[in-house]
Amino acid sequence: MISYEEMIEMIERGEEFIITYADNRYWISQTQDYIILTPIDTGESQLYSDLEDFLENAKLGEYRLCNLKDELF
Repeated sequence: MISYEEMIEMIERGEEFIITYADNRYWISQTQDYIILTPIDTGESQLYSDLEDFLENAKLGEYRLCNLKDELF
């Protein structure tokens, strides 16, 4: 399992990876313009303009990622 800080570093390096929460998998990927969070089961992508936007607003199901960091990492 990666730490919250390692996740941030991976995003800053442009890496793509999967995280799991509540038996659901989420793919974190990037383009030149966006950080993208995609639930693998639905494929409904969430787009974020930068790392700050992602960290403050990314949602895993009903919950914001920033509120789940103690459970996830």
